[in-house]
Amino acid sequence: MPEQIEKSHNNKQVKWYISSDNQGFVDGMIYKYKDKILSGKGRVGHVVNDPSTYFRAIFDFEMLSRCNEIIYTGGSTFGFIPAMKMNKLPYFIEGKRQMKDCKLFSFYEPSRTPKGYATF
Repeated sequence: MPEQIEKSHNNKQVKWYISSDNQGFVDGMIYKYKDKILSGKGRVGHVVNDPSTYFRAIFDFEMLSRCNEIIYTGGSTFGFIPAMKMNKLPYFIEGKRQMKDCKLFSFYEPSRTPKGYATF
């Protein structure tokens, strides 16, 4: 996944900021890409379920909105909000159509949640 985006930027040295409530995914990315990965401190989660995650959510929104590119999963609007703040369409990966590569978001063919709903 990161290799596809790096190639589109002529393989420049990049850093990846990861915001995920799946710690196994974060740990796997850190293991695989080591010095390329940045992540905030504190727990990531849904503010409705755990109000203590509010400040990390705001921090991650701000960090993501300052990135050159954003990749989000098709079942989440979390990455879409910072992309709108930076006025740039994000990339996404989804499982509904068995996509393995990143795809640039399009309102004609938006990303889908695992249940098939479009994310806006």
